[in-house]
Amino acid sequence: MCGLVTPSCVVWYSCVCLVYFCVVWLYRLCGLVQLCVVWFTSEVAVRFAAAPDHLAFFRSLMNVIDVVSIVPYFITLSTIVATDTNHLRAEPQFSSVQ
Repeated sequence: MCGLVTPSCVVWYSCVCLVYFCVVWLYRLCGLVQLCVVWFTSEVAVRFAAAPDHLAFFRSLMNVIDVVSIVPYFITLSTIVATDTNHLRAEPQFSSVQ
């Protein structure tokens, strides 16, 4: 690879460290993203429940944008859950040893 300490080796090592740092922090932020989505969904649900006219709630462009921004997260979540449950229901494959 590279010799002792050359500029190209330092740059390569710095890039690897930066990528590792980003991956670790993105993994840790995943829980924060889920918490924010749950909070935002709860807020929209409470606003919908407290609205005197539910049809007027969906006539407001800002409320429609809020609902549409939540939908992709739950579509992705339902796809992941459906895929995981299909793997759990599959019959185990045993190879016959003779």
